[in-house]
Amino acid sequence: MTQESVERRCEFRFPVVLPVEYFTPDNSGILSYVLDLSENGTFISSDDPLVPGSRFGGHLTVPFDYESSKIFRTHGTVTWNRVQPFRSKTNGT
Repeated sequence: MTQESVERRCEFRFPVVLPVEYFTPDNSGILSYVLDLSENGTFISSDDPLVPGSRFGGHLTVPFDYESSKIFRTHGTVTWNRVQPFRSKTNGT
């Protein structure tokens, strides 16, 4: 992501590492991690990111303490993706 697009964001993205399962248009589930989160966006690390414009559903697991967590069902639309020529945690949707 360019510095210009980061500056256009309306809200701060909190750096986090949370497990997520997101579903491709053919309903295949992919396990991955969210690396930042805000009210209106997130970055999901993925070796096979979805194409921009794709709608998807997901299950985001948020821990509350060492013994409990809650799964939140969510949905979204991919606005951009990044694919490096090698596997990297910065690849994603």
